This record gives sequence, structure tokens and C-alpha cells, in this order.
Amino acid sequence: MIQTDSHYTFITLLLFWCALVVVSGVYVTIPLTSDIAGEFYVTETTAASAGSVFSLFYAVGFLVFGPMSDKFGRKRMIVTGMGLLSAVTLAVAYAETLMWLIALRGAQGFFAATFAPAALAYVFDVFPKRRLVTAIGFISFGFLTAGQFISTLK
Repeated sequence: MIQTDSHYTFITLLLFWCALVVVSGVYVTIPLTSDIAGEFYVTETTAASAGSVFSLFYAVGFLVFGPMSDKFGRKRMIVTGMGLLSAVTLAVAYAETLMWLIALRGAQGFFAATFAPAALAYVFDVFPKRRLVTAIGFISFGFLTAGQFISTLK
């Protein structure tokens, strides 16, 4: 199947959006720390562990999902991972205890890690050389602006 420039543009923008949303998960609890502390009657330091556990499992997930994307395919890893991440993210909204919140944030971080290694490898596997720099630039821009994106929400 011959791909058009508009196809690559659409995929690039989709990957940018996914990068922005996925990495926003790292930062989303920072402006919510005092709210989490108040909701669960814990200190802000304890409430901040919801963010820390995401980051820890995000890092561990890279070690797992990078090789898995080699074995099972980049696109399958991205689609499956984003589906699992979406389900866990929905579940986070219903966490009734801090321990559930922390456990679900760990799962969120783990499944969020399906995106970066698979998406970057996907671009190198599928995109023509003349489109690589643009696609990688947009994905990287999504990663780098996630913190700023979250800071504008609260």
C-alpha cells in the first residue's frame, strides 16, 4: 500500500498527541498533591507518592515493553498499551483509598511505557527518511511539553 504525505502527517500528529497525553501522566499529580492529601487525610509528602510510583513503573516498563515491541510489533504494542492505559486511567478516577490510587498509578506508569519505545521504533520502521526528522521532532515535542500542558490545566 502506497502511503501519502497526508497519511504520514496524520500519523505524526496522532503520535504527537499520544506522546503529550502519555507523558502528562508523569506530571498530572503534581498540581493535585494537596487535593489528594486532603481527600485521603495524609501529608502532602505521602500524597506525592502517587506521582513517584508512576515514574518508577514507567521506567521499569521501558525495560519490558521495548523488547516486547520487537517481538510483537510496534503498532500492536502502541494500540494495546494505549487501550490498557486508558482503562487504568479510568479506574484511577474511582480509587477509594490512597493504596488503590498508588497501585493504579503504578499500573498507569507501567502501561504508559508501552508508547515511547514502540512509537519511536515505529517511525524508524515505517516512515520514509524524508519524514523521519519531522515525526521524531513532533513526538519529542509532545514529550517535552507535557509538563507545561499540565501546568495550564489547574
